Amino acid sequence: MGGILSALAPVLTVAVALLSKNVIIALFFGIFYSSILLNGVNFLVPMADYILQGIQGNGFILVLFIPLGVMLRFMRLGGGFKAFEVWAHKKVESAEKAGLLVFIVSLIIGVQDGLANIAVGRIVRPVVDRQRLTPYKSAYITSSIAANIATPFPGGTYFLFCVAMAGSFLPDVNPVIFFYKVCGLSVHTWLCILICLLVVLKVIPDMGEMKRQQELADQGVNVRQGAGGADVEAIMGGDVEPDWVAFIMPLTSMVGFMIFTSLIAGELVVVPSAFLSAFVTAGYVAVKHKMKFQSFGNEFVAGCLEQAGLIFMLALCFTFGYMLQLISFSDFVVAVFASSMHPALVPLAAFAVAIIVAYATGSLGSALVVMLPIAMPLALATGSNPVLAFAAVYSGSQWGDQTSPISDVQIENSGANDVDPVVLSKCMMPYRLMDLAATTVAFVVLTLFLNR
Repeated sequence: MGGILSALAPVLTVAVALLSKNVIIALFFGIFYSSILLNGVNFLVPMADYILQGIQGNGFILVLFIPLGVMLRFMRLGGGFKAFEVWAHKKVESAEKAGLLVFIVSLIIGVQDGLANIAVGRIVRPVVDRQRLTPYKSAYITSSIAANIATPFPGGTYFLFCVAMAGSFLPDVNPVIFFYKVCGLSVHTWLCILICLLVVLKVIPDMGEMKRQQELADQGVNVRQGAGGADVEAIMGGDVEPDWVAFIMPLTSMVGFMIFTSLIAGELVVVPSAFLSAFVTAGYVAVKHKMKFQSFGNEFVAGCLEQAGLIFMLALCFTFGYMLQLISFSDFVVAVFASSMHPALVPLAAFAVAIIVAYATGSLGSALVVMLPIAMPLALATGSNPVLAFAAVYSGSQWGDQTSPISDVQIENSGANDVDPVVLSKCMMPYRLMDLAATTVAFVVLTLFLNR
């Protein structure tokens, strides 16, 4: 299909999100609009098929929320969160230190960015609330750290994908070494972490919506969407005794099970280890607290249901990304830019188009799939530096994905911190624009020096 009507789909969807301050409404709008373009008045008939196709390639992410929800709930019931909160209360006595703690926890767990996006906000919540750090900054920190720090770690989804893509375009080059060179030139990846650290250390001050949200936090205003005014003690499980085993065992067991199941499968697998860790955690807490079978079952189900809203929102996000493929949005954007692209500017053009595609679709993967098969052959044909071209696509895709209010990164982190993803996008925008300006300048300089 393509054309200007397909380009309007993401533009109008983002506009609805910003105006309504409701991502679910915006995603429904985008899905319906795209289906109308494809089917006219019968746009509701194939809706079930679109949703199934949309989540098909991302089903493991949705399934992952179920055992993690159980694990996190039993960590709370067993006193794991309480132990962490008691320790942090002694060591962390200011909002600035609370932000630094979020930064460090995000770094540690961020080697598996999906887990970090889902879990960090919940783990640090008592410290964030007690020290009156706005949860929007907590969400901003994790979304800026986890998705980027995981880039060079072998075994990650995008690491393996990028290595495979590099091998297909450059069969005579070691793809792993090539991608590590790409990581070094992926300016956004490292600049985003640096800017986030400067924000945490107050070198860069709170600005715009982030400043307003921090002022609300200073006044004790509860901005969490589902908190309902609950105090920290209730959130941590009431008067349960602190238990470090209930905090450490779930995380370490998940890593151990991940290594074990991955060795058996011959590839990185996460979902089985999450289920095993959830069962181990639930079993430990049930035995320690002598839980009755009915109570155990109720808590197990409650842990699953706590993730229902987030799973639903992500399912819509994945469906909308699939719909944009059907209406050829990416093909239209690429055609517009390719027609006026000078060969010497391949990295800059690839960076710009990748940003547009990733921001509009809310998907790093979509931008990589669309742009790498175009940018890499073009770079090789024109003599442009292939490492730089690849890095430009990767950086642009990351920027768009980590900034868009309809991105799974934003939705996961907003869900973990119980905040509005649209407001979160507004909070981080000043810092993302600083990142964008500096990254663009860096790629201009790199293009001049590496494309000679």
